Amino acid sequence: MKKFAMIVALIALLLCGATLFGISQATLQVDAQDALVMPADTQLGEFTRLMGLLDHNAVRGTVFDKAVTGDPNDYTILRYTLRVKNGGFLPAKMLEAMVVPAKGDVLCYSQQDAQGQDVNQPLNLAPGQETTLHCYLLTKRGMHAVRELHITYYIWGHPFLVKITYG
Repeated sequence: MKKFAMIVALIALLLCGATLFGISQATLQVDAQDALVMPADTQLGEFTRLMGLLDHNAVRGTVFDKAVTGDPNDYTILRYTLRVKNGGFLPAKMLEAMVVPAKGDVLCYSQQDAQGQDVNQPLNLAPGQETTLHCYLLTKRGMHAVRELHITYYIWGHPFLVKITYG
């Protein structure tokens, strides 16, 4: 009976250790890939779509400045590319990236919106998987691409935040 109790205690200790290790690995590994600068006058369809959404208060993203003046020659769309890996034992849910705005930034929106996908479908990252995540920013032309990005996600309903700086 004493051997059985010791074996059960050892198994419980190992399971507890595995659980604690899995929770400690809950932070995603994020690697900044590149920041693609796309002048808005070369992306007229996307710029027109964004202006229509702004005019009708129907933007599916975060608006930093509603007062868009000028034409496409005055704006740039920046696409930030992030490589995200989940090295933990638990799935990361509702993964998203957000730009911390600078003066001149107009709008930040997700890759689902840019690709015409359902923005209500969350991006989830299974354990051991990696994915490419894009974040788009409409800003004044001539602005540098150096920005801080916040990558947020949930594990077991608890929020996590990873900050990364492009530069």
